[in-house]
Amino acid sequence: MAQSPPPTAKKTRIQVLNQETILDAALDIFSGHGFRGTTVDQIAQKSGMSKPNLLYYFRRKDDIYVALMERTL
Repeated sequence: MAQSPPPTAKKTRIQVLNQETILDAALDIFSGHGFRGTTVDQIAQKSGMSKPNLLYYFRRKDDIYVALMERTL
């Protein structure tokens, strides 16, 4: 399984774009279903990615939520 790049590594344009796509989808799903009612599968489907591809960028639903909150605040 591919490892996520270390936080200090410079992200490629594609990595940034994919992470933003995931976070946009997550915002929509979390807004409608709340944290407990949201699944990684729902976020992957909404973002147009496979679940394994999404998990390359974010290891857990919690990580997506934290990144989304950091971006929002």
